[in-house]
Amino acid sequence: GANAYDMCTMLKEDLKDEHIEFFRKKTDRKNKNIARVVDRNDFINKMLIKYSSDADSPYLLNLLDKSFELDTKETRRKCQNINKSWDKQLKKVAKMIDLPKISPMWARHQRGTHLKEQELSLEEINLLYGHGDMKTTEAYIHNLPTTKKIKNLAQKLDSELM
Repeated sequence: GANAYDMCTMLKEDLKDEHIEFFRKKTDRKNKNIARVVDRNDFINKMLIKYSSDADSPYLLNLLDKSFELDTKETRRKCQNINKSWDKQLKKVAKMIDLPKISPMWARHQRGTHLKEQELSLEEINLLYGHGDMKTTEAYIHNLPTTKKIKNLAQKLDSELM
């Protein structure tokens, strides 16, 4: 359930032995006590090694320079630019592997659909995504390419990234 801003501003203190625990910045003010958790697996651990920030940076990933402060216009603008860059890269990858046009938001919706296919309840997905309204969560759950097709493409992509 992390968006680009969340990923940019994750702190080293968010990294735990078996997961990354953070509060979504978008909904932090509404849901101060609801942590988002991303389980650590081999892929996440390799990405953490590859994209870790410098030792003196408070940030987990090397997306922001240590001089960027949380919740400033400058930081939000930088994170928006990073998101735009990711969007362009994702579209290039999608074209290479014959997927329709996709975006980071599409990927987020696909993940929600996948979670529903794994029989998580809408309430559980709502909690995971940090939505304030169940209607928002329901909008995430719709017909997208099958999980099997997406899983196969994701494995192909993961192997190319390693």
